[in-house]
Amino acid sequence: MEFKISGILSYFGAAVFIAIWLILMLVAQPDCLEIFEAAKQTVVYVLTQPDSEFFYMSLISMLVCIVCGTLLFINKYAVQVMYVVLAHALAAIYIYDWTLVLVVALPLTLFSKVKASA
Repeated sequence: MEFKISGILSYFGAAVFIAIWLILMLVAQPDCLEIFEAAKQTVVYVLTQPDSEFFYMSLISMLVCIVCGTLLFINKYAVQVMYVVLAHALAAIYIYDWTLVLVVALPLTLFSKVKASA
């Protein structure tokens, strides 16, 4: 059961990054463009700017959270995945605000139970 809860907590981290991207794409759009066209132009603009490391790292973090959540949810390589979550949380300290670091590190709250059950 600890594996599934850890996986859900990892999915929650991915959902936070998805929410950041949705807010970026869907807020303050011009009236002359349709929703999807404006969102596409926003994504292209953000990813082609010289200082877009945060957005690239958020996409990578989203992918890591989804992969780790899936592996934890199906109980494959649970201890190794928890070490990946730990490394991801340590890297997030240098990239994100403390609130995003806490969201990324949420599955670590069950690390001892996952390690004992594995």
